[in-house]
Amino acid sequence: MSEPRQLNGWDYASLTLFRGAIASMGIALVAGLVSVIYSVPSVGTAMREAGVVFANLRPVHTLFAAAWIFLGGLAVLHHCVASRATPMDNGYRWRLRVQMVAWAIAGIGVLCTLPFGIGSGREYMGAHPLLSIPIAIGWIAFTWNFFRIFGRGFFAQPVYITMWGVACIFFLVTFAEQHLANVVVITNAGKHDTSPGSGGSRRCCGGARMLGQPLIRSRLRSIVDRYLVTR
Repeated sequence: MSEPRQLNGWDYASLTLFRGAIASMGIALVAGLVSVIYSVPSVGTAMREAGVVFANLRPVHTLFAAAWIFLGGLAVLHHCVASRATPMDNGYRWRLRVQMVAWAIAGIGVLCTLPFGIGSGREYMGAHPLLSIPIAIGWIAFTWNFFRIFGRGFFAQPVYITMWGVACIFFLVTFAEQHLANVVVITNAGKHDTSPGSGGSRRCCGGARMLGQPLIRSRLRSIVDRYLVTR
């Protein structure tokens, strides 16, 4: 009988991510269950008196359900890497720690804020914008580690590796785009486009559509001329 394989850094990373995935799934299930029993009159009344309303439970469920999917996928990815990669170096290990600590801070922050109505109120981006900072830090650390391992000969890698690499870049781009509404210049410009018939919901539709508005284009052009072209 062969000796069992000793666990290495990749295995421990996979186990840590898997534990995070299981915890996220548990929180998502609990939030969904609480949402169901909220319909019981006595329970719903008690929860409303405690400051927890039904509208605040759904974003907790959706955010942690998404976290369960991502963390589970990352656990599988690290498990696959364990069988083909070189030993984990110190740089990767430290970035992985930053990634996990940042996401843990974001998760705890979501649990301490969203159930009490402290958030952005946006679909699938319901957490408070400040909590987006540790989420972004974690993804940047993971993307750095990913391309540190698979960047060389990236397009010759198996398709699931290529898909993860493209997904990392697209996530960071779309995540940043979703926060363009928090930029003062764009937010203030969007306030002028709320008249009847002007498509007042454009301000909430994301930066890609907002950047097409003439007023915002002129604001951005003036900023470029002032701070870039004239220097």
